[in-house]
Formats: sequence, structure tokens, C-alpha cells
Amino acid sequence: MGLKKPSATSIAVAVAALVIGAGIGRWYAWREFERELAVASLTHELELTGVCANTLKLTSAQRPDKVRLALDQRVDGAFRAIAELVDDGANLKGYAVPNLRDSLRRAADYYTTQGDSARARTASGLLARLDAPR
Repeated sequence: MGLKKPSATSIAVAVAALVIGAGIGRWYAWREFERELAVASLTHELELTGVCANTLKLTSAQRPDKVRLALDQRVDGAFRAIAELVDDGANLKGYAVPNLRDSLRRAADYYTTQGDSARARTASGLLARLDAPR
């Protein structure tokens, strides 16, 4: 009254079920990842559209003081988000995106010419952290 040895067919069916189940699970996870990435890209583009539209409206209304305030606030928010992402390990290593990396250098240059040393230091510091080896 010992245990019956499983047949080759039952083993093959079990292995096939495991492989198919794992494949379906990976496919579903990848699909969810792509959806989340698309939503993140969409929200970024919508936010950028709003900033540009507001800036264009303020520019056409000849309100440079409000344009500067709106853009300074957006840059401050971006600095905070970049710092969090870098803290979480995000970097651009291995990606050919010199214009994105250069955006922090341009921000530092702009704020230096405006005499805003705090924001200039923040931008320079973020660039250094982004370029730091991990």
C-alpha cells in the first residue's frame, strides 16, 4: 500500500500547466507595467501642456512677473521630484539623453545669472548626484 508512482504523462501535464501559468502571469505583469508607464507619460505630457499654456497666456497678457513665478514654482517642484527619484536609485546611466541631463546645467546657469544662488546650488547638486557613480 505504498504511494503510486506518477506517470510521465501526469508529470508532463503538471510541468506544462506550471509553464503556461508562469507565462500568463509574466504577460499580465508586463501588460500592467506598460499601462502604468503610459499613464505616467500621459500625466507628464498633460502637466507640461498646462505649464506651457499658462506661460503662453501670461506672456501674451504681458505678465512677466507671473510667468517667472509660475515657472519658478514648477522648477522647484521638479527639483523635489528629481531628488526623490535619484534617492530611489533612478539615473540616466546608459541612456543617450544629453539634453535632459543638460536641463539641470541650464537651470543652474539661469539661476546664477538671476542671483538666485539657492536654486543654482540645488540644480548643480542634483546634476552631480545624477552623474554620481552608483
